[in-house]
Amino acid sequence: MPHLKQNPVATRYGSVLFDLIKNEKEKKDALQLLMALKGATREWGCVINPTVSLQKQTEILDQLGKHLKLGDLLIHFLKVVCQNRRLQDLISMLEDFEERCKAASGNMEGSVETTTPLTPKEIKNLELSLQQWLGKQVTLHQTPNKTLLGGLIVNIASFRIDGSTQTRLANLHHVMKG
Repeated sequence: MPHLKQNPVATRYGSVLFDLIKNEKEKKDALQLLMALKGATREWGCVINPTVSLQKQTEILDQLGKHLKLGDLLIHFLKVVCQNRRLQDLISMLEDFEERCKAASGNMEGSVETTTPLTPKEIKNLELSLQQWLGKQVTLHQTPNKTLLGGLIVNIASFRIDGSTQTRLANLHHVMKG
């Protein structure tokens, strides 16, 4: 799963959900259930549609939560998200929670943007460098970006390492301007 751009609402709600679930086993169970929910919400697009009444959205989420056996805490979380009219950010919230669980277990996923594909050896070397820096297992997914002149951009959790030629030139321009 390539890393998505940070969504402040998703980050806030994902963080709250992560903090609410104390036990590591409960986090793993919740993650599994929430990934099932993530798939279900993509199929049940009407749940997220803002034109559907708040009451109807709450009813649908309650039924969905019971069907997926999410438990009281997760169903209550969904209802709070619904009442705050943040359902359009639900998938991003679930992805944020998933990233937090992976990071807590010592695994992090991210993306590397380049104009030309990196070799498997280059990706492995980059992953090893990032693992030494972060102290966690890192898995990178390549994302082609034809708009880059050169260099690369790495996104892992909330970290963004921009080594692109455009950014380097912009920094040089800024320094030369004074």
